[in-house]
Amino acid sequence: MSRGVIDLRNIVYFISLFILFIYGSLAAFSGRVRSVFQKAASFGLLAGILVLVNLLLSGAVIRMDLTSNNIYSLSAPSKKLMRSLDDPVIVKAFFSEKLPGQYRESKNYLRDLLYEYRAYSKGRLSFNFIDPTESEEYAIEAASYGIPPLQFTEAGKESYEVRQGYMGIAVLYGDRAETIPVLESVSGIEYDLSTRIKKLVAEEMIAVGYIGEPAIPDGLAGEVRKRYSFIQISSTQAYSNNQFSSVILAGRDFSEEDIELLSEAIDRGIPLALLVDRYSADTNSFSVTEENMEINKLLESYGISIGEGIIADRQAQRIGVTTQQGFFRVQNVVDYPYFPLLTDFSGDNPVVRDIDAAVFPFVSPIEILDEEDQYEVRVLAKTSKNSWLIRQPGNVSPMVPPVRAPGAATGPFPVAAAVHGKSDQDFRMLVTSNARFFEEDMLHMQANRSLFNNIIDWLSEDADLIAIRSKGISSRPLKEVSAGQMTLIKNLNMFLVPVLIVILGLIRWKTQNKRRNYQRLKYLI
Repeated sequence: MSRGVIDLRNIVYFISLFILFIYGSLAAFSGRVRSVFQKAASFGLLAGILVLVNLLLSGAVIRMDLTSNNIYSLSAPSKKLMRSLDDPVIVKAFFSEKLPGQYRESKNYLRDLLYEYRAYSKGRLSFNFIDPTESEEYAIEAASYGIPPLQFTEAGKESYEVRQGYMGIAVLYGDRAETIPVLESVSGIEYDLSTRIKKLVAEEMIAVGYIGEPAIPDGLAGEVRKRYSFIQISSTQAYSNNQFSSVILAGRDFSEEDIELLSEAIDRGIPLALLVDRYSADTNSFSVTEENMEINKLLESYGISIGEGIIADRQAQRIGVTTQQGFFRVQNVVDYPYFPLLTDFSGDNPVVRDIDAAVFPFVSPIEILDEEDQYEVRVLAKTSKNSWLIRQPGNVSPMVPPVRAPGAATGPFPVAAAVHGKSDQDFRMLVTSNARFFEEDMLHMQANRSLFNNIIDWLSEDADLIAIRSKGISSRPLKEVSAGQMTLIKNLNMFLVPVLIVILGLIRWKTQNKRRNYQRLKYLI
C-alpha cells in the first residue's frame, strides 16, 4: 500500500505465496500414501497455475484508491478521453534509472498511471521509458523535446555525490509533440498528461480573450496557453469581432464605453467572466480607495451588483508581518481578516465544486437583486458566518485588527456568482467581487490558481478539465471553536482516559470480589 492506494496485484501475489506454501506443508505432512513424484507434480502444477495467474494480472491495472477524490487513480474524464482516441498517441518518459530514493516513487507512480491510460485507450496509447544517461543518442533525443538534464545530490554515510538525471515526458501525436520538461509533482501529473493529449488531438485551439488589470502572471498565463489560444487584450474594442469564444474582464475603474462593448459582446452570445474590485488597496500605506463602479449598471440588468464596503472575516489567511522593535526587525505571523479564507462553495457548479478553500483579498459583497425574468443568479462562494461588513474602510493594517461596529451587517456574504439564462440556455456569465485572487502573491494558494483555470474551462464548456484539475486540491482549515469548547476538549484529553481506566479498574475489582464471595459461599454450602 502506497499513498493510500492498494494494488490488488500485490494482494494476489501474497495470497499465491500463502496458498503455495500451505499446500506444500499439507502435502509434506499428509498421512495419505503418495509418492514423492506425485507430491512434487501436484505442487509444481499448483505453482504453475499461480505463476500464470500472476503473469496475466501483471499488465492489468487493478487498484483500490482509498484517498479522498481518488487522487491517485485515473479520473472519469481521462478515461473518456482515452476511449475517444482515433489515432495512436505515444508517450516517451525520459527517466534515469538511478534516481535518488525520493524520486523513484514518482517514476513507479507514473508507470502505473500510464498502464491505466493504455488500458482505457484499448491500445491506442503506448509508452516506453528511456534512460538518456545510457547513450548520447537518447540524451540528444531528450534535448530535442526540450527535456533538460537535472542535477541530483545524494548523501551517503561517507559520501556526497552529485548525479545527472532526467525526469521529463514527451507526448507525441502524428507530427506534433507536447512536453513536460520536469515532473515536479505526481499530484498533478494526470492533469498535465490529459491536457496535453487533449490539446494534441483537438482540431483547433479555442480562443480566450483577457482584458484589464491586473495583468495575469506569466506562470498562470502559461498554464492557460497549454489548453487555449490565450490573448491578453489592451482594449475592449479588440474583441468587437467574433474571434473569441469567451472573454474575461478583470480589474476596476471601467468606463461607460467598456460597459457598452461588454453588452454588445453578451448580446452576441460570448460567455463572459467579470472579476471586479470595488476597492484598490495599497499594501505599503495600508489604505484603500473606492473605484468607479460603472460596471454595476451592466450587472444590475442581470440581477446582481457589487456592494459597498470591504468584508472582514475571522476565518482568514495568515500573513507574515515585519515590525521594527528597537534595533531589531521582528517577523510576526498574524491572521489578516481582510484576506477571508473561503470554504463555503456551491456543490452544483464545477467551477468550485471540488475546491476546499480559496483566498479573496479585500473583497466586497455581491448583492443579489430582484431576479430578472430572463436570468437566474446562482451563488458559488460565500464568506464564513464569522464575517462582517466594514462600510467605510480606512486603515487596513494587519497590526490594527478591525473592530465590528454595532449594527454592522454580518455574514455569510456572497462573493462569487454565476448568471444563467432561463430561456437562452447558452447564456452564462460569472462574476466575482474580487480580481486580486490570481495575482502573483496569491498564487501560493493552489486553489486560487485552479479557480482561475476553472473559470476559463467553464466559460469554454470544458468541465472535464475542471474535474481532473480539482481532484487533487485539499485544504481543510480547522473550524473555529469557542473558548468554552476549547477548555472542554482540553480537559477531556487530560482526564477522560485516566477516569475510564479507574472506572474499568473498579468494575473489574468489584467483579472479582463477587466471584470470590460466590466461591467462598459455594464451599461453605
